[in-house]
Amino acid sequence: MAQDKGTTILMLVVFGFILQVVFIFADMKETPGRVAVGFTKAYFQLDESMGDYLCKDQRSKDGVDVVKKHIDKMNEEARQTGYAPNYMKMGLYNIESDTLIRTSDFAKVHIKADKRRAINPAFMLVAKIFHIGKVYPVEIEIEVVREDNHWRVCGEDLLAL
Repeated sequence: MAQDKGTTILMLVVFGFILQVVFIFADMKETPGRVAVGFTKAYFQLDESMGDYLCKDQRSKDGVDVVKKHIDKMNEEARQTGYAPNYMKMGLYNIESDTLIRTSDFAKVHIKADKRRAINPAFMLVAKIFHIGKVYPVEIEIEVVREDNHWRVCGEDLLAL
């Protein structure tokens, strides 16, 4: 009788572990919404990884790396206003994404979020917990295309969000 209980518990633990592994792999699937949110987070953080989300046509214009140009432009804007370059970084919170249109190779994703200054990770956390600093609403639509079997952000003037 005690052995039956132990076998049942062991079977439940093994089943739970297998189910967890299945959920982990299902959660890793690339979707237009996840790509759009990842790009948006990197964009507002002034993180060079935003270039990884861009389609090939958007990564450079006239031989110039558009991501580096955008980050340099934001850093210069901070300097002109008397702040350090990190002042221009923003963190996104309360992110909601909704896929408006989706075909096999195109999607339009609507993103709604709140942004706050994110000078450094500690400031972001403290500002969020204690509701310090001004909150700016963000609402944008991002076009995502399938390129080389991956979803990539593509559209007009992406770096002018």
